[in-house]
Amino acid sequence: MDKDLLKKYHHENVKILEDAIEQIQSNLRSEFVKEYYAQRNEKQKIKRKIAIYTRIVSGLVVSWCEEIIKRLYHENNAFTEEQIEILHTHNLQQKWEIAFKIAFCKAYNVRNPLSSPIYKDIDPLQATNVSRSAKDKYQNVRSLIEVELLPAFNLRNKVQHGEWLKAFEPPNSLNFSPELTANVNKENIIMLQTKINQFKAVYQMIHDLAVFKQGNNTVTFERDFDDNYERIESNRRHLTNRKLRDYQQDLVGRRERGLRWREQNEQSNR
Repeated sequence: MDKDLLKKYHHENVKILEDAIEQIQSNLRSEFVKEYYAQRNEKQKIKRKIAIYTRIVSGLVVSWCEEIIKRLYHENNAFTEEQIEILHTHNLQQKWEIAFKIAFCKAYNVRNPLSSPIYKDIDPLQATNVSRSAKDKYQNVRSLIEVELLPAFNLRNKVQHGEWLKAFEPPNSLNFSPELTANVNKENIIMLQTKINQFKAVYQMIHDLAVFKQGNNTVTFERDFDDNYERIESNRRHLTNRKLRDYQQDLVGRRERGLRWREQNEQSNR
């Protein structure tokens, strides 16, 4: 099938997932405002709704993450048909890791003696023709995928398989896991928004390496790396500093300012 058509289809999936995420997040924001004003005997019911919407968004975010990497496969000049076929056989974490490795190796002309489509058994950090600066960037992004994004994939498996409140040890879910249960229940709208922004930043880096024409892709990656990586660091600071209670109060403040503005506007129009 034509690559442009496949890209279009995946893009349509991405857009409806983004619409779904925004719709459920809108519901979440409304529930946070309701909880703020609710009587004590009503709060528990609202908290349960917040937990339900949060789990739905958690699953949607990683489904979206899978579709955006598939969309990238079909960008012009990004990956060969053989590479795409191999990428489709791997799990979600591996799709991101291998796509980044292929894009980096192609952009920096890393030697591939056995002509492996996915540069199997080749470590870009050992390549003699790649600068130390480029290797550092590669290491930073690879670590980001492993440390920041991998937990999202693991939690997604729990949530997608119905373990919304109590999580069990993989792969067979035979034993209860207090640690995974804590992680599932700790996730909130701030963490999910940060996760979306982190995925977007890493996606942009892989896109910069994979898509631009030969000779220009490394320039684009190098030129924009600091800006993209600052987005990642800013997301980390936001996650560390932003508290859920502050987030809720911001929502309430916006609502009250909106109500005051509407009241004043109605009075002035009388």
